[in-house]
Amino acid sequence: MLTRSYQGMEIETLVPLARLGCCNDVINVSSAELARELGVSQQTTSRKLKKLEEEGYIHRDIHPRGQRIVISQKGIDELMRLKKDLDAIFEARRDHIVTFNGEVVSGLGEGKYYVTLPGYYRQFEELLGFEPYPGTLNLRLKKGEDIKARHMLQETGGMEVKGFRNGNRTFGPVRVYRADIEGVEGAFIIPKRTHHGIDTIELIAPVRLRDRLGLKDGSSVTVKIKA
Repeated sequence: MLTRSYQGMEIETLVPLARLGCCNDVINVSSAELARELGVSQQTTSRKLKKLEEEGYIHRDIHPRGQRIVISQKGIDELMRLKKDLDAIFEARRDHIVTFNGEVVSGLGEGKYYVTLPGYYRQFEELLGFEPYPGTLNLRLKKGEDIKARHMLQETGGMEVKGFRNGNRTFGPVRVYRADIEGVEGAFIIPKRTHHGIDTIELIAPVRLRDRLGLKDGSSVTVKIKA
């Protein structure tokens, strides 16, 4: 939980200054350089620096050739508070498990084609540490909470398999999440381009899941994903 709101604090300016080394020493910082870091105009950057100085988050010495800046103890305390909040957020997220339950459904047979494309296959192997079986297992989600969780999951976390071009055709990126599929190591994948609806999930594993788990269409499968 955040200790308090950051609204009104120029934390987005303090962080780039820290990256430039202003936590540890007095550094020559040009407005142009900082503007590039922030992605704003030099005029806006100057306003932000002035505000930080007035509120005591930085000490600044302006001279004819530019300005020398060091983050004050107050600014360092603010950055440490931000770090503590972020550590707490990601620590909670580290142990967050999303569980889905769905029924096995037959696909159109496209999973084998896409999984075995070298552009995808090599990345799956590198990210997951196993060679995926050439095909996917499709599950249809029945419960509203599972469908909602699947929708939320695709907006965050996971690993990215980058898209690529193969001849005249382009293939989009894929989000990948490690998964426990009834005790079998595997992964839940979300292609950016897919004909499946939000109520369907695709799974890959180093084995043919239908054989390993004795599944057929309509079988119930529980999947646990570390979000």
